[in-house]
Amino acid sequence: MKLILKHDEERETNVFWKYIYSEEKDFYKKLIFKKFPELEKNLAKESAETNQKNIIKNFINCFKKEKDGIIKAIEQEEQSKLLKDGEMVLDALGEIMEFHIGSQQEYTIFLSILPFSPFEKNSFYFSILSKIESKENEHSDILSLLAHEVSHFILFDILRSKNITLERHELYFLKEILAVIVLKNKLLVNFLKAENYRGNTILYKLYVRDGIEAINIVEYFEKIYADKMHENKNFEEYLDIMIKEIRNISGALKHKYSFWMNKKMDLDKKLEFLKEYSRPVPLNRNVDKK
Repeated sequence: MKLILKHDEERETNVFWKYIYSEEKDFYKKLIFKKFPELEKNLAKESAETNQKNIIKNFINCFKKEKDGIIKAIEQEEQSKLLKDGEMVLDALGEIMEFHIGSQQEYTIFLSILPFSPFEKNSFYFSILSKIESKENEHSDILSLLAHEVSHFILFDILRSKNITLERHELYFLKEILAVIVLKNKLLVNFLKAENYRGNTILYKLYVRDGIEAINIVEYFEKIYADKMHENKNFEEYLDIMIKEIRNISGALKHKYSFWMNKKMDLDKKLEFLKEYSRPVPLNRNVDKK
């Protein structure tokens, strides 16, 4: 397999533009403008797409030029991690998900100053913004993101092979919950130090109610995973259970997804927002976990 780390000015400009102007959810636009209020100000009076992209491109170039030394040091450090452990991380990931990653498979990682790390087909953007700001956490390195994003690509391949289609919000929660479970597997812990990995923030306050007990949705699926692995079930059998349970609460999850993505999270209303969002989703007791 081949791992490619690179800059791509045109792609980064386009992905900024996409999340500011064409993404149906404004959650991502708010994240960008929260980090870069000057960019929002520069774009405020411009309606032509070409001019918008030129403004974005110039902004990115100026930012990167100002932080050039820091960015080069970050790139060198992350490239060293990829060369040392990247292939072993993917080998472990393939073993966990019982999926063969071919020797000719390529994954491209684009360095970016976006405040999040989106993915495309067999490629993803690695946000180095927190590292530039010296606000990194233990899971902001490239190996954790590599495992997280490639777990999505493997999941998509498995679903295609099984002819399974899911609604957008169902697939979103399936891939994000599964990524946490996979990264906390003992085969990856030595590389990623991910014992306390929590994944996407949308999962932190998302609870389900199993009988009288309210439990975080990731912890709920982790328990099922542990049980099934103890029973020597294969990964696809566990995945089938996850899909069945997620489909069973699809309506509630759709509401949670929309609420999170569309609600304006003003600081003075954050507690009220989280209180509403964290109300547990009742589980259907008819789901067969055997």
